[in-house]
Amino acid sequence: EMCIRDSLKRLSTMKTLSKSRDLSFDVTRVVCTLWIVGIWHLMNYIPNQAPAALTTGIGEPVTITALSCFMFISGYFLRKYPFRDRADVLTFYRKRFSRFYGLYFLSAITLLIGGFFTDKSWFDSYHQFFLTLCGLTTFSPPQPGTLWFMSMLMFFYLVTPFIQYGKNPKIKILNATVLLLIMLLWGQVATIDRSVFLYYLMYVLGLYCTPQLVKKFNGHISILPISLAVWICLTELIPLGGWGGVRLTVKITYSIVGIIFLLCLSPQLAKITRLHKIIQVLAYLSLALYLFHRQIYQFVMVIYSYFDLQVTIYTAYLLMLPLAILGAYVIQLLYDKAVSKFKTA
Repeated sequence: EMCIRDSLKRLSTMKTLSKSRDLSFDVTRVVCTLWIVGIWHLMNYIPNQAPAALTTGIGEPVTITALSCFMFISGYFLRKYPFRDRADVLTFYRKRFSRFYGLYFLSAITLLIGGFFTDKSWFDSYHQFFLTLCGLTTFSPPQPGTLWFMSMLMFFYLVTPFIQYGKNPKIKILNATVLLLIMLLWGQVATIDRSVFLYYLMYVLGLYCTPQLVKKFNGHISILPISLAVWICLTELIPLGGWGGVRLTVKITYSIVGIIFLLCLSPQLAKITRLHKIIQVLAYLSLALYLFHRQIYQFVMVIYSYFDLQVTIYTAYLLMLPLAILGAYVIQLLYDKAVSKFKTA
């Protein structure tokens, strides 16, 4: 009963919280999450019926843009953290640990355990699993399935105090540049996931972006068709796959254009009042949905395989995706309740 009351109270206060951080960012996060979880990944479970355009062709640049938006938003909401002394750094790490790492750790554990009971294994070795827990798989491939992105994000969290330390903006930019150069040098002498350069730049852009700059894009509907047209042109310039110099540069460019497009589109979607509650709930569970949707999808696959049933596109969208959303909400709610009890203990 107390859990239900807490849930209702949280939902009733979501409107106030969303105003302080701008509902349009929630829209962006929800759109990107649903693309990754509800289309890009869900298509893996219905290969015989999945539209080719969603699994190849335009699907890849849309996914890269969506992940870039995730990184940008993650950096944007951390830009106000002060890093003046060791106490500030420890406070930042404690908050990231409670809000992110606990769920991340549980996701990694459940993916590891699930691999023992299914044909799909998300980790190639225990060494890879350990590096995933440390957020270092970017620098020691192969990357694990699904968690590679969150592992990269955790590494960015770890280095954020170094990037943002002090009050001088020029020093912060210098720190971010030094770290980028170190990663570039490491990439010359060791194997590295080159996508880290793209997502690092998107994360840093979020750290340095100001609300005033965001508002400039929010207020210009005319930018919508222009940015969309530019994005389509850029995505057609390069063949799929690869992270070479030219391709990486184009991906960086169309990712930035895609972020601008979503920053312009999201405020328009946020004006639809009847969507507010849905957006707020989906934004609340978005992290858990990303971290645990694979486990829920795989559970449905095991059940269907046991009864010799075939997963169809109707199964995917009438059962698997709704079940993942419901499961993510319950997981996030129980996790928040556990963290709250731990803090008050």
